[in-house]
Amino acid sequence: MTAILQKFPFFTEVSVTDDDEGERDDQHAILSPFIAVFTISNSTPTAMMLPHITKICFACERADAVIFPLFLDMLESRWKVSNCALGSTELVFFGYPIEPDSRSLARIKKLQGAGLRITLLFGHNARHRVGQWLYNIEWT
Repeated sequence: MTAILQKFPFFTEVSVTDDDEGERDDQHAILSPFIAVFTISNSTPTAMMLPHITKICFACERADAVIFPLFLDMLESRWKVSNCALGSTELVFFGYPIEPDSRSLARIKKLQGAGLRITLLFGHNARHRVGQWLYNIEWT
């Protein structure tokens, strides 16, 4: 994914979905590298990986609240770099609603207050949104 995004900078939005009802460990195995690709290291904040990305979205079938701090760490690492192109993000859960802990909620509100559009979606709304990401024409 990284090589494609670097080679073709006209791709400015990234959406990854894991709609498999597999184990949480499988979902963490997908989420961890995804977050690592987009997290800016404190040691090299000026060397932003994929600086042209304007929107980052992640969807999964089942997850737990631990996803919020990890996702927010990645967002904050990008947001604090000057000339950040990131403008919006979506975190989508197909299953039951997952409430962010109070610290994560405060971090979300702080980023939103700074101008980052953050959307959390659950259930039917989540499936509808991912359907928009993956717009498919039905063959008749």
